[in-house]
Amino acid sequence: MNTKHLVQFCLSFIACYAITFFGQQLLKIQTTKFVYTLEMVYLFFFLISIAISWSVTQIKKHYETFVGLLFVSALTLKMIFTYLLLRPVLEINNPIGLLEKTNIVVILLV
Repeated sequence: MNTKHLVQFCLSFIACYAITFFGQQLLKIQTTKFVYTLEMVYLFFFLISIAISWSVTQIKKHYETFVGLLFVSALTLKMIFTYLLLRPVLEINNPIGLLEKTNIVVILLV
């Protein structure tokens, strides 16, 4: 991953965070009842995404034929970690829990 792509990646993550944060502030959503803070969720997904991008770039330099396999494997691990992160939130059955579940899934997709 070159510097230009890293900067674009960081800026897009920051823009998505800002949109989510200000959207929650504008709608006056009580995020104090969330299991995980918005910053923690974004940081988790940011670090995993950077690790996936870096590993795919490194593998591409040496073993170009394994890039797809690594990418799919890394995304599978990301989904497993997301499920483990989401387990406490899945037990909540109220509107705040539903909003937090939706929030984490949207961030995962970003």
